[in-house]
Amino acid sequence: MTRKARARAGSVFPAMALAAMLAAVSGCPRKAPARPEKPSGRDRVATTSVAAYTTFTTDPNQDSVLYVFDWGDSRADTTGLLPPGDSASAAHQWPNVGSYSVRARAQNAKGYWSGWSEKLDVTVTVNHPPEPPLRPTHTGTDSVGQTIAFTTSATDEDGDSVRIRYFFSEGQVSAFSPNLASGATYTDSVVYSQNGWKVIYAGATDGTDTSDWSAPDSVYVLSPNVAPYAPVIRYEYTPQRGIANGPAYRFYASAIDRYGDSLYYRWYFDGTDSVTSELFPSGVDGYVEWTPVGDTHSYSVSVRVFDVSGRTNPTTPMMVFKTVAEGELIWGISGEFDASPAIGPSLWRGDTRTGIVCGSVEGYLYVVDAYQAFAINQLSVLDPDAYNSSAAIGADGTRYVGNENGWFYAFGIDDSRDTFRWRFGNGLDGMTATGALATDGSIFCGGEDQRITKLSSSGTRQWSYSLRQWMASSPAIGPDNRIYCCDGSGYVYALNSDSTLSWEISVGTNVFITASPAVSADGTVYVCTEDGRLLALKDGGITWSYEVTPQRGISSSPVLGSDGNIYFGCDNGKLYRIDQNTHEPVSGWPVTVSVTDIVSNTPLLCADDIVYVADDSSLYAFDLNDPGSGPRWKTGLAVPSGKNAGGRLSLDNQPSPVVDQYGIVYIATGSGLFAVAGRPGGTLAATDWPMFHHDARHTGRFGAK
Repeated sequence: MTRKARARAGSVFPAMALAAMLAAVSGCPRKAPARPEKPSGRDRVATTSVAAYTTFTTDPNQDSVLYVFDWGDSRADTTGLLPPGDSASAAHQWPNVGSYSVRARAQNAKGYWSGWSEKLDVTVTVNHPPEPPLRPTHTGTDSVGQTIAFTTSATDEDGDSVRIRYFFSEGQVSAFSPNLASGATYTDSVVYSQNGWKVIYAGATDGTDTSDWSAPDSVYVLSPNVAPYAPVIRYEYTPQRGIANGPAYRFYASAIDRYGDSLYYRWYFDGTDSVTSELFPSGVDGYVEWTPVGDTHSYSVSVRVFDVSGRTNPTTPMMVFKTVAEGELIWGISGEFDASPAIGPSLWRGDTRTGIVCGSVEGYLYVVDAYQAFAINQLSVLDPDAYNSSAAIGADGTRYVGNENGWFYAFGIDDSRDTFRWRFGNGLDGMTATGALATDGSIFCGGEDQRITKLSSSGTRQWSYSLRQWMASSPAIGPDNRIYCCDGSGYVYALNSDSTLSWEISVGTNVFITASPAVSADGTVYVCTEDGRLLALKDGGITWSYEVTPQRGISSSPVLGSDGNIYFGCDNGKLYRIDQNTHEPVSGWPVTVSVTDIVSNTPLLCADDIVYVADDSSLYAFDLNDPGSGPRWKTGLAVPSGKNAGGRLSLDNQPSPVVDQYGIVYIATGSGLFAVAGRPGGTLAATDWPMFHHDARHTGRFGAK
């Protein structure tokens, strides 16, 4: 019984009145209860603890008795009437440290009082935490899935009751025990699910303070060598198409071992060629890397899982991996794109991967694993708008890209986050130009704000130069480090790196220029115009020009071949090759790409004398040495899954193809982002300006690699 329930302060009956009443009623002799026993209980108590004390006495007439406990601090508590010989208890808390004497006396139902009991001296101190529990000991079978019991005890200097809990390992922590007497043992048990060493600690609390952890017990838990569950192929990360003699493709699978054993995976290709992975934790995706060689082929691929001891599950899931021929589609990702893809490093699960980076009309900056064929991320920003400019990728992998929402962004290589490093702009005028990246890390950008701006690598504006109209084309950096740009009024500008104007020239009144300039080693700047002209500019003058007849617009940016010839696509559906000496088309050129669609994107020149170009729905490969035989191949651009049909190429910034080190060509359209197999030796041509914005990272800088 608690102090509140048992003891009622001030409830002692007036002795004389009670005695008189009982004498009048019963007429019994006046006999008092015997003196109570010395109170028993703790002789050392903390100021924060409530301590309970007991005593008892007898009565010669077997009358009921009540007890008064005197606590030695000017306070007392009285119990109710109890049968003689029964224990009486009361509890008390001393708020102040010191020494106190606890005694008790009894009064029977007739009102007669006993004498005071012998005193119990109690020392009241500040609270002390329990001692660390003893090192736990264990019993039971040391096996996975079996119960193991641990026992310990803890003492409290103040004599407080304690509660004990265990830290069992494997993330298991027990609840606190019920209140235990100081020094009492406590046993709790655990079942482990993984084999290996387990370290077990115990801790105690007195309700106010907590002990330190005990010395640890340790136990090695064994598990029966049971095979893991069947593996699952992770199709979302594993490609099903690729090229032979190209990149190392990763094949992912996942399995769970019921006892937590590490696992490895063995992949079989056509049942003979096999590759074994390293060890991976249970439940974590494991992979192997494999490079197919030889001719095109459809491989029957299967995988088996083994635990660390070699026990295996006989289930072998299967898939088909096909190496495709030149001109065949490898993969496609649904989306609507106006921009050209760029190639740069990307991080996924801590590994550096080759990423295809391209902004979409929906406002996402896609990062696609070039060879695994899945979107690593779709980076987003608040208040997104279309990405009509292409991404330019810096030496450290930073992606610089302008958005129609009026901001030019710098995104880091860490694709696990959507946050950008910095942004520049006014939030109103679309940043439509693809940024040009200088060797010192500065960036040149612009768009509808009618300016070209130089930014530091941290996004700080260093200078801005006002143009006459907005800039739809993208700036270029020449071998002399001048910055060349065009605006919608028909002006071409050459700016020094300190923002001073080197020269400017009007190529025609209100002649709109959407194409980006290309710069040769001798400083000649080539510009295509919407009124159908190719212009060669140098030192502020027009050196020569070529005009398409009948007149058709040229949205394609020019590129420069190894022989110095200039290539561009035209709105009449043809691909042109202009001799730099005669300033006329080379014999056999132009070639007709499409009789119904325009060719607005920029051609891509490769080292194997192949040029890639697209019309509204297909990618074409032409042999530079045999243009009259027509395209080497034509590939329709439709997402393989069938989610979206192939769509028109955009007319805003004319998504243009890019090629990687294995000859794989990447291009975006209004319905998706695609990878198409080229020739193994068909890497980017080593010319002055072989593709849109110069190189696969879209640096827009002469000499960049």
